[in-house]
Amino acid sequence: MKSCAPLTVILALVFSSSANAQIIPDATVGSQVLKNININGVLSDKIDGGAVRGNNLFHR
Repeated sequence: MKSCAPLTVILALVFSSSANAQIIPDATVGSQVLKNININGVLSDKIDGGAVRGNNLFHR
């Protein structure tokens, strides 16, 4: 008898709902949030600025 666990996992991934996160700007690192910008045909929020620390770029 074969297990149906792989099928259950596939169905769970296919029918799972997505989550949306809200961008909350923080002026301490100089980030700027531009809302409702068209990026490659998709309406998006764009984050500009930030703070460079070594090889890392931080946005808050």
